[in-house]
Amino acid sequence: MHVRSSELPSIYNKLLLLAHSQSCGVVIFVSCLDLDSINAAKMLSLILKKDLVQLQIIPVTGFSNLKEVFLRLDESSKIVIFIGCGGMLNLIDYLPEGNDDDDEEEEEEDVERDVSCVTSRTIYIFDSHRPWDLHNLFGNDNIYCIDDYEDAFTDLEDIKKIYYNFLEMEDDPELDSDNDDEDADLYDNMNEQDDFDDIDEEEEGEVNPLKRKITEKAIERRQIKKKRTEFSNLQRKLNDYYQQGTFIRSCLSRTIYFLVKKLGYANLQTTWLYITGVVSLERTVPQIAYSLKNELIKETKLMTNFTNSSNNNNNNKRTSQKNADLFQINFETDYHLFLLRQTSLLDSFLLSNYCNAKMQLWHESGRKKLNSMFARMGISLIESQKNWLYLSSTIKQKLAQIMEDNLSFYGLQNLIKKGFVKNNGFRNSCSANDFVEAIMALLEINIKTGISENSLQKTNNNNNNNTDKNEDELDDGYEELPVDEMLVERSKKWVENFWQCWDCLNEDGNQVLLKKGLVFSHLLQKQIVSRGTQYIESRSIRHMKHFRLCVLKEGNDLQLYKHPLTLLRLGDWLLECCCESSDDKTLLPMVIAAFDSKTNTYLCAGMSPKYPLGMIIVNSKRDPIPNKFGNAFRAVARDTNATVRIESFDSTIIEVKKEDFLPFLENLSLSGFRNEKDL
Repeated sequence: MHVRSSELPSIYNKLLLLAHSQSCGVVIFVSCLDLDSINAAKMLSLILKKDLVQLQIIPVTGFSNLKEVFLRLDESSKIVIFIGCGGMLNLIDYLPEGNDDDDEEEEEEDVERDVSCVTSRTIYIFDSHRPWDLHNLFGNDNIYCIDDYEDAFTDLEDIKKIYYNFLEMEDDPELDSDNDDEDADLYDNMNEQDDFDDIDEEEEGEVNPLKRKITEKAIERRQIKKKRTEFSNLQRKLNDYYQQGTFIRSCLSRTIYFLVKKLGYANLQTTWLYITGVVSLERTVPQIAYSLKNELIKETKLMTNFTNSSNNNNNNKRTSQKNADLFQINFETDYHLFLLRQTSLLDSFLLSNYCNAKMQLWHESGRKKLNSMFARMGISLIESQKNWLYLSSTIKQKLAQIMEDNLSFYGLQNLIKKGFVKNNGFRNSCSANDFVEAIMALLEINIKTGISENSLQKTNNNNNNNTDKNEDELDDGYEELPVDEMLVERSKKWVENFWQCWDCLNEDGNQVLLKKGLVFSHLLQKQIVSRGTQYIESRSIRHMKHFRLCVLKEGNDLQLYKHPLTLLRLGDWLLECCCESSDDKTLLPMVIAAFDSKTNTYLCAGMSPKYPLGMIIVNSKRDPIPNKFGNAFRAVARDTNATVRIESFDSTIIEVKKEDFLPFLENLSLSGFRNEKDL
């Protein structure tokens, strides 16, 4: 059932009524690799707890993990919520018990599967991935698909009619060619006017019964043929809908935040979760982040004023004075620089995706240009290498004006922006961008049992790809386990990473973990820039027919890229460098892959073209470029019989067996696949 987000309060009240009347719990499945989904789940859990609803948060890493946990739910779990997953998946077809072999036997024996595990529950789907699965959207009354994009309800009207017409015709036995009799081809080829001349009439004015019978049969066959043509057209249109490519249409944090606000539960914590959820989309869908900027400013001011007035009434003192318990969100001048408030000015430029792309800092000429820029701004190299905490207060105060006067000479006029900064009393202040970078690093690295800070630091300091010592230090320690067990253990680590982040999203937050996240984020970005620079300088990025290709086969940091988020982080850095520094009039997509020696597979990700930042700032309402790699990957895997594993909720991420990888790429290049975008 397709539901507008404006109807959420009434749906939420029905959920509460069902939960309290039947004493059933609410189960929330969350994609544990998506920060926007995690923030949305955090907000939803806060209001459910306030309304005394028993709930269970279950982070899931992929399709098989989702199905496995779903089938273990007890009968009391009557309400299930999917956040960041489920929207593109036919739940009725996928979730019921049974493997592929069982499904084939059932089809042969015409035995229906038991789908009561889905139909007996009320299911709510919050998923920003598109296109929607039409069976969830229009085929089941117990499945609610919440959509925050208002235009979708008019855009999907045509496909809705096509879907219903398809369902009406699907079970028509006449459409099955196996039911045709042996003379069907003869009737199909007969002409109603001319093909009966050889049949004699018994008497003038009377039609030969044989001719009448054949005529009726031919007309019937023409009607069946017309039905089949119409049915084929419906199938083609539905296929075109699913083949349009995947894209992100909305922000889940926004959807849940406005539910929280309408219920009267909004506060500075939920506002901060909304802000960081939007900021987390800047890397993948900057159009959404920039289009919501004014709305974020309005909500922040409204919530800050409300909090200040409440505190004034309670404490009879001004809250503008800083105190140990002050939690405040300010809208300040910010920059497209990496962890500026946590590192040095020089490092923040060197590690910034935008600055690397615009100034081409991987070249010696680019680094000289950066030094001359600091000289022009009146900032010495010694001063630029100081941590932000120890940087001259004069430079801090005048930095925005200094940059505004000088950056245009170096093509960095879009470096300055407005951003949000959270102040935690006397403890620290953290911008929304820095917070997101820290949380993303915690999603990628397990603090307790994963890569240590020292080993990652050594990897940064050692660029010798033949050194095995550092590679061993980055191992996950599961080399002696069978591949299936190793993948299960990795999945468990990713779930542990989820709970690390969950703790940091509390109002008081886990400051120790957050600081660790900032440190690891800094080290990870250093490694990303180092690896990306190496590939650009060595011209290792190949230009295929309609996409760029980057394959990581060796290196002391190779084990970092077995995590899809880290691989996408590197791909995003390379893609931004290509789109900002290239003079091409066509934006090309990219395939990036990394070899995993433990599983003997390549983790492969397809990335759609990326608009230059300047184009997004000028027009933030540009439609996102659909990513067509998911459909292309599945088609090529089917044609080449490659051994692949598609587990991620992001359909453009796939694992390919090492032996099948080269044929897979060759067929992808020759398949006629196109995903480029003309400027």
